[in-house]
Amino acid sequence: MEQGRVEKAHHIVVLADQGQGHINPMLQFSKRLASKGIKITVATTLSNAKSMKTTLSYSMITFESIYDDCSQGGVVGPGGFKGFLDRFQASGSTNLTRFILDHEHPVKCLVYDANIPWASKITTQLGIAGAAFFTQSCATAATYYPMYCEVYEKTPLSMPSFPVITGLPKLRFPNLPSLGCSTGRYPPIIIHILGQFDNFGKADWVLFNSFDKLEEEVGTPYLMCSFNFF
Repeated sequence: MEQGRVEKAHHIVVLADQGQGHINPMLQFSKRLASKGIKITVATTLSNAKSMKTTLSYSMITFESIYDDCSQGGVVGPGGFKGFLDRFQASGSTNLTRFILDHEHPVKCLVYDANIPWASKITTQLGIAGAAFFTQSCATAATYYPMYCEVYEKTPLSMPSFPVITGLPKLRFPNLPSLGCSTGRYPPIIIHILGQFDNFGKADWVLFNSFDKLEEEVGTPYLMCSFNFF
């Protein structure tokens, strides 16, 4: 153990994405972990950290800002959504790495929103466990995955041959709604959404925000056949 560092067990950092719909599932998951006596640090943007500090009081959960989005306009700042993502990655990855290395309570695991694929590089670099958290339903992930393979020309994983969602035909990229404008072939937000599947095979665990019995037809055969999905 390095001098000056206190050896304690069970400190998990939860890296939350910007959107409110992504934050809430990760906060609920953080509360569940904290209820087991695990120390939780939620790492996010400055605006989110400020908001959550005033609305959430939980002795085992603290908040750490790893990117000042307030002074740079957030998603409406220079470069729009893509500019925000680039700045968040550049600043956030550096600050998060420094936080994990310098914290007196050693971090055992990084749970990160699957929409932040660069987080897996940090877990590899620092030699800590990593868990990719899909905040959307299994059905949504099962719909996006074939589109990811099509856009990035990836060979699909060995999956059962059946429609992605029972009662619907197999969905391909043109079925995905157009989300925003782009100067390239696909809007940045679509590339961002599909990029979450880069975590397959890189994370130690892949977590889904779902109800097992409500999505059993999708979750069990489609998403849990090859990896440590929970």
